Amino acid sequence: VDGQELNGARCGRLLIAQERKITPKRYAWASFSFTVVVDLGDLRGARFGRIQQQIKVVAHLLEGYNAHVLPEAEHGQAIEVQLELALMQLVEISTMKETMELQGFWRQYWNDPRLMWDPAEWKIEKLYFSHGQIWSPDIVVYEQVEETPTFHAMAVQYDGEVFVSVPTRTTVSCPMQLDAFPYDKQKCNFTVGSWSYDRTFLDVIPRRVDGADSFEPADHMPQHSAIDVR
Repeated sequence: VDGQELNGARCGRLLIAQERKITPKRYAWASFSFTVVVDLGDLRGARFGRIQQQIKVVAHLLEGYNAHVLPEAEHGQAIEVQLELALMQLVEISTMKETMELQGFWRQYWNDPRLMWDPAEWKIEKLYFSHGQIWSPDIVVYEQVEETPTFHAMAVQYDGEVFVSVPTRTTVSCPMQLDAFPYDKQKCNFTVGSWSYDRTFLDVIPRRVDGADSFEPADHMPQHSAIDVR
């Protein structure tokens, strides 16, 4: 590769050699030259411009924003948080401890009118906020014995729609009936909701996608399988 400078931009000239047989003992080489020009300055400039624009929009939205205050719902109603469980694995079911350990994602959807902007004006349709920058629901499993919490960025659309997918590994209590052991089927009930707010402030509802339930099982879960989720 023969590198050179062309009009202030980086470029490279690639030489490809091809062997051509003329006689049993003689060979001729033909070379073809290609020049690829990439203006890295323009690419860096466009990326830097988008980052600067995102910084301006975030600063505009967070001016006077209080992450400890719930978003204001229409007509003074409770803010609605839609919840969807993507179950990846039933890690362990303990008949001695009467617990069930599951691993998956809690997908949460809500609307925050304070985070709305005009995409035509700002040329941006989606932003990402880290945990603590904006308000987020304190969703917990009430029957949990142990949980490994994680915090991830929240995606915000220009219309104020917020989405976050929280990976979690949770152990919940599950009273069991073992009369038919080892051919038993266990039913584990647990409740999901806000830890701080009652339904007059925050309402957690199952999210339905195309008429389907809010439960999305994995294609394969070793050892155990979920029969039904209601």
